[in-house]
This record gives sequence, structure tokens and C-alpha cells, in this order.
Amino acid sequence: MTPEPTTNGNSLPDTLADLLEVACDDMAGLDREYYLPNSLLWHNPIRILDADRKEHRSRCEVCLAGAVMAGSLAMDRDTGNTAADSLTRFGMEGHKLRALDALRNGNVRGAAHVMQWHPDSIAHAMAFEQREDAMELLTDIRAIASFYTWEHWDNSEPRYRRLIDLLRTHGL
Repeated sequence: MTPEPTTNGNSLPDTLADLLEVACDDMAGLDREYYLPNSLLWHNPIRILDADRKEHRSRCEVCLAGAVMAGSLAMDRDTGNTAADSLTRFGMEGHKLRALDALRNGNVRGAAHVMQWHPDSIAHAMAFEQREDAMELLTDIRAIASFYTWEHWDNSEPRYRRLIDLLRTHGL
């Protein structure tokens, strides 16, 4: 039996700009003691040994999609979720989570495609990627798309915030 999709009553935005903004806001709102940015893992609970306290404690590694799972979708940090799980667990919202992974890599057209936009809208996203101002920023984002610590995320976040503004300016 397939589990019912769960979103805790929350739906995610339909525009790329708003979706990326939710992800950045959710990442910023996570408790840094319990969450750790890791661009390669969606929502991955781990147990680490706290040498000072001589005990294990749980943390959760999250990418942009994982930050939304932990924040807006209120997933417990001890619950694992991979890219493959997202459609089963979150239904149509899972497509939006996958779109965030494409945006993390600077792939605007791919994000529009994953969200199952109309072909004209996907063409608009592709044209956006060809704009000189967008090409420069997307190249920069591709260079920082892998983040593994809070310091890495803190250095990456301003670029994603600039992308939000640019996407919004162009109706994406």
C-alpha cells in the first residue's frame, strides 16, 4: 500500500522565486545545533558522538529541499527522506522539492520542467537562462552548489537570494 502524501497541511509556492525563497528562509530558520547543511543529502538523520558530553546526539543533514521538509513541511529530524521518497511522501509537493534541487544547481529550465510547467513557461525559463545577467549568476551558483557546513551555506545564501530577485523580476 502506498502511503498517503503528507505535507502537514502546507503547500509550497508555484513560482520558482517564491519556492527558492521559502527554502532559503527555512534553511535560515533551522537550529544549527540540530541541522547541518549538506547539498547532497535531502533529509538525512545521523547520530554523532558529542565528545564533550560523552553521548550521542541526533543531527539531520539537509539540502535546500531538506530544509523545506524540516521547516515548512515540519518533518521530524529523525525521519529520513531521499529524492526517491519525495513523490511518495509529499505527492505533488515532491515535484517542487525536486525543483529546488535543480535550482540549487542553477538549472532554472530543469526546475520548471520538474514542476511540470506548460511548454511555453519552460521555454520562458530557458530564455531566462540565456540572459547575460542570469548566465553570470547561474555560473556562479553552479560553482557553489555543493555546500557541507554552515559556513559554506552562509557563503552561498547571498547568491541564491540574488537569484530569487532575478527570477521574480522575470516572472519566474
